[in-house]
Amino acid sequence: ATYSTILCWLLLLWVTLRDALGQSGGNGHLVNGILGELVKLPGIVPEAEPKSVTWYFTNRVGEKTVACDKLINNPVACYFGARDRFTLNTSDYSLEIQSVGKGDWGRYDLTVISTTGNVSNQVVELHVYERVSQPTIQVNSTNSTGLCNVTLSCSVERGSEVIYTWGTGGGEVVRDGNPSHPVTHRGRRLHLSLDLPTINTVYNCTVRNPVSEETESIDLATHCPMKGEKNTRIHLALILVPVFLFVAALMICYMKHRRADKGSLQDTYVNWTPAGSRHQEPVSLQSTTK
Repeated sequence: ATYSTILCWLLLLWVTLRDALGQSGGNGHLVNGILGELVKLPGIVPEAEPKSVTWYFTNRVGEKTVACDKLINNPVACYFGARDRFTLNTSDYSLEIQSVGKGDWGRYDLTVISTTGNVSNQVVELHVYERVSQPTIQVNSTNSTGLCNVTLSCSVERGSEVIYTWGTGGGEVVRDGNPSHPVTHRGRRLHLSLDLPTINTVYNCTVRNPVSEETESIDLATHCPMKGEKNTRIHLALILVPVFLFVAALMICYMKHRRADKGSLQDTYVNWTPAGSRHQEPVSLQSTTK
């Protein structure tokens, strides 16, 4: 037991001196964890069963503690706040953290000492982010002659370290510094001055962080009436009105012609008789039906 205690103290002293000198002794890894979910930190697979395996945790204010360790012929032990949520896998000596929180953000050092005295080290930086929610876009528009002045505001209910970017329906990314598409409030607001009519009326707001990404779109055609639509309605009216008047005139002429034809349907038949003969009244066609 005394030998193991001395070994642990020497190990801790060596790691502390190594950190102070800035010599990591291994390759660094960056792992992005999702708030409230499981995250796994990569381990080291030694050639044979190691004498000791230790994971150290250094938080964002520089406090360093032993998270989990395993000595030869002993079970895995995790300490303090890591006891219930941390798991040291004996297959590859990776470290799993359940329900990762913002307090788990920091540096994790893995030290593996073999039975022959060889030391292997690995450094893992863990960053923790909350997933971004679906964004919403609010529109504030004012129309003037030939222009549509619009301010689009993009926001999310959840998410950490959120980055906002804007694009058009054609996929063009609207970058900060564009005088015709100025972006303010750290990318959350986009100011537009659109000539009417305009081709691109669909704009997208994309929100992202290292662990998630969401996009929302809006069509400004409903907020900026296009000049072309008004002109189309005017042209259509100019075409339909003369056609309607022409058809109405044809109907009037047709009705008048029908009334004239009804008045000329009575046909009269006259019988001519020689002079000196007895005069006989004309007989109409309607009276000689038998």
